[in-house]
Amino acid sequence: MCQATLHGNGFFGGWAKTLKASDDVYSRVHLSARDIDIENAHSLDVEGHCCFAKMFAHPDGGAGEWSAIFGEGQHQESDLVQHGWKTKEANSIKIFKDHVCIANVRRHSNANVMGVFSALAVGLVGFLFA
Repeated sequence: MCQATLHGNGFFGGWAKTLKASDDVYSRVHLSARDIDIENAHSLDVEGHCCFAKMFAHPDGGAGEWSAIFGEGQHQESDLVQHGWKTKEANSIKIFKDHVCIANVRRHSNANVMGVFSALAVGLVGFLFA
């Protein structure tokens, strides 16, 4: 699962609209059709491992004055601003899974599993020949 919920209140209250990960940018036109007023969003909840939300000033997610990216977790308005989001200026958003993050997690998970098996094998050999 990878999704982000925009809230109309700075403390995850008010209206709430959830967007799922997509290859496409949710443009101002797409958001308006879904009755989402991104310009008046004041908090953001990103859910899913290696899931990110990138907000843009440009209405179609193109190069614009600014963009800001947010990882998994709850982001209040003050957090949004610290990461480059500008109040009342967001026009589009992209929700996506970061495939580099996923690959790194898999690589570390496999290394941890191999480490556990190695430790168990060394312990078993030590036990058998002690």
